Amino acid sequence: MPVLGIGQFLIGINGGFNMSVPLANSNTNPHNDASLSINQNSYLVSAFVKRRIPHKIVNVGCAAEYYKTGLTGHQSKGGLGGGTNYNYNFTLNFLNLMVKPEFVFGSKWKFIINSGAYLGILLHVNTTGTFGTYGPPPSSKGIIDESSNNYFSTINFGFFSGLGTEFPVSDRIIINMEANTIFGITNLAKSSLSSVFFNLLNLQLSVGIAYKFNWMKQSNKEKAKKKTDWYEG
Repeated sequence: MPVLGIGQFLIGINGGFNMSVPLANSNTNPHNDASLSINQNSYLVSAFVKRRIPHKIVNVGCAAEYYKTGLTGHQSKGGLGGGTNYNYNFTLNFLNLMVKPEFVFGSKWKFIINSGAYLGILLHVNTTGTFGTYGPPPSSKGIIDESSNNYFSTINFGFFSGLGTEFPVSDRIIINMEANTIFGITNLAKSSLSSVFFNLLNLQLSVGIAYKFNWMKQSNKEKAKKKTDWYEG
């Protein structure tokens, strides 16, 4: 059947591991900025849709992924005469919405170069830790336990790149594997935690499964011919 366009769509889900490292250490001022480090990596899960056009290298897809990252931080507020020391533990839960232009090579077994941009949404932050005052007495100590987000931007933006592969196990089922690097370009930490740039570089490995279905679009000429044949019949 003559067609104007023909292609395939892959709909699937991936699972894997996310490892985060700081893109910058924000402790440039010991009496304001917190010193932040990673103390927890995590598993990730993502859902994706990808278009595949035969013999075309550039294809487009999109994905939504969830993962969490744990941070520790130390912050001093005050001066030499007195102030407060804070020790933080943060658990950040992220949802990234990703647009994925992909360079696809091969026919049956495909090799993929990933690229694109993402919008990061900080779904939830859990903050625990301790604080203690120093300087003239009386001194005080306490526990930090907060479920509201007072230290990080809710929305952030960044880019990603990486490599992947796809190979079929049947006519409809595709195995998908990816290794991606994701880096934020906006300031993740609020001014209450850091007055300079801080964001994360995420290294991600994932594997999953996708279902393939074909998509075809008839030309106008073919549609008119089919309608005429039906009427005359």
